[in-house]
Amino acid sequence: MQRPDGTMHTLITQAIEDASKNGRHQLSLAALPARKSNAKLGRLIAYLSGSAGLVQFKDSFAPHYRPLYMAAPNRLSLGISMLDLAQTVTSTTCEKTPPPAISHQRDLPHLPNCAT
Repeated sequence: MQRPDGTMHTLITQAIEDASKNGRHQLSLAALPARKSNAKLGRLIAYLSGSAGLVQFKDSFAPHYRPLYMAAPNRLSLGISMLDLAQTVTSTTCEKTPPPAISHQRDLPHLPNCAT
């Protein structure tokens, strides 16, 4: 389904305004791949993850960045988890999932579960 240009910006802007009206001082736009820790590594991660567009989108809201961390019992588990996460984030598959039986968002139409 094609969305008109600016739809996602409008939705995020509205979420920020609603959060502010409800006394929330922070709103997470979720995580991004590491960018500044090592220039070469950052470029490689951006290239492999295809995150340039996501970074540009999130940067348009002038966020305050802070480090996030992953933990696992060993390096192999950590690597597998990171690959799984990257695959999920970059997947272009959209699946129609059934709406939850009880939802506090009853007024919203059910949207496809898209990773991108």
